[in-house]
Amino acid sequence: MTGREGAANQVRLLDQRFLQQPGRYLAQCGLATLCMLILLAVLEAVTNATVLASLGASAFVAFTMPHRELSSPRHLVGGYLVGMAVGSLCCLLLRAAPSELTVLWGHIWQAVASALAVGLAVFVMVITGTEHPPAASLALGLVLGDTSLDLVLVILAGIVGLTVLKWLLRRRLVDLV
Repeated sequence: MTGREGAANQVRLLDQRFLQQPGRYLAQCGLATLCMLILLAVLEAVTNATVLASLGASAFVAFTMPHRELSSPRHLVGGYLVGMAVGSLCCLLLRAAPSELTVLWGHIWQAVASALAVGLAVFVMVITGTEHPPAASLALGLVLGDTSLDLVLVILAGIVGLTVLKWLLRRRLVDLV
């Protein structure tokens, strides 16, 4: 093999598996797109950009790695339950801070509550076996955004809906990555 042929083999813009089954890749990514379209349409009234980003990352996990443990219902729904609980708790902590603290240290106090949300969510997910990285960003988004019961319920419905759709299609889905 010449140096030129070796270099050509090392630089590939497209995954070889995609070239063998482009329809499957397009279909599964289309499902992720459709799921997000439905979620975005429903969440539009109670939107929070950071929370929506976490659902987008979960759609990626669910439809590109459908048979991996990370996209199991335990991890998808369980991770979100942990992220929602911890994020909501840290949001309440931030809102319950004395006004003197928030006036003097508002930015620092928000940073502390935000970091605590991520760290605590990661810790609880790891010890409960519900690791789902997008759910850690959900905890952060709930602290940084306008958290409400409506938002939490819609997010829960969104992740359950995504999980159910993935489960219904499980025999047709393959791991793309």
